[in-house]
Amino acid sequence: MPEHWLSILYQYVMGGLFFFTVIFVAIKNEVLKPSSRDGKFTLSILLGGFVIFLFVHVVWTYCLMGIEA
Repeated sequence: MPEHWLSILYQYVMGGLFFFTVIFVAIKNEVLKPSSRDGKFTLSILLGGFVIFLFVHVVWTYCLMGIEA
């Protein structure tokens, strides 16, 4: 596996662990309440943003793979 894919894998595994741990703690401490309308909206924005950012990062890296510095 080329090093740019390993970099993305590492960033999203380690960052994802931190990200989802923080969300879990927020839900457990009732700071984020998925049962409420605002909580559902906030959770969907957070998760959607994570997925969209991952997608854009992967597409960007894929498009730049052919360009060697």
